[in-house]
Amino acid sequence: MNQSVSIGIIFNEQNQVLIALRPPHVVSPGIWEFPGGKVEKNETTLQAVVRELNEEIGIDAHNPEFFLKTTHTVGEKQFTLYVYTITQFSGTPRGRENQEIRWVALDQLHAYNFLPANRAVITQLTAR
Repeated sequence: MNQSVSIGIIFNEQNQVLIALRPPHVVSPGIWEFPGGKVEKNETTLQAVVRELNEEIGIDAHNPEFFLKTTHTVGEKQFTLYVYTITQFSGTPRGRENQEIRWVALDQLHAYNFLPANRAVITQLTAR
């Protein structure tokens, strides 16, 4: 089974990125991730990232730019991640699903325990 997921790498004016801690009631709790979620039927990956960022952290992303596509397999499931960068948004980010969020410098991302698929994104992000 293949599941499409759109995630956002959100930058603030200090070039820090926003990360979120997975809450206790979900799969892989207590692990950091970039905000985002599953692409719904009849939805583009761009529409999904805009919707998910609003639902999860309460921002309206303006002009997300496609960054990369990567795949990751967990057991029988294959996930295709569509990664967008966001440098313009309105609203103040907050954990609308009771998750902790924080701004982190790019060179500090390696210090956090991320989902494996997100670690691959970090490698590409810090190499650019």
